[in-house]
Amino acid sequence: MKTKALLLATFLAASAPFGAYAHDHDKDMIKSLNLKGDKADQVEDVMKRYHDQAEKIKDTAKDQLGDLRDQKDEQLKALLSDAEYKRYESMKDAKKEMKEDWAEKCGKDKDGKWLGLGE
Repeated sequence: MKTKALLLATFLAASAPFGAYAHDHDKDMIKSLNLKGDKADQVEDVMKRYHDQAEKIKDTAKDQLGDLRDQKDEQLKALLSDAEYKRYESMKDAKKEMKEDWAEKCGKDKDGKWLGLGE
C-alpha cells in the first residue's frame, strides 16, 4: 500500500508543471492503476483539489511578487538620483533583452523554463 501511495505522490509531483493537461493525465493515471468506483472518484477528487489549490497559490505568489517588485522600485527611486535610476532601468532592460535573446536561442521562455524546442 505504501508503494502505491509513493507512486501516486511521485506522479503528482512530476505532473504539476503540466497543469493545462492535468485533468486528462489524472484520468489516464486512474485508468492505468485500474481504479474503479469510489476509490477512482476519491483519487480524482484529491487530484482536483491539489490542482485547484496549486493554481490559487501560484496566483497569490504572482500578486505578492508584483507588490514586492513595486515596493523595490519605489525604494530605489527614493534612494537614487534621477540619472542613477535611469541607468539602473536601462541596465535592467538590457539584461531582460539579453535573457530573452538567450532563451530564444536555447528554446527556453523568458523565465528560463525549457520549452522543448530547438537546441
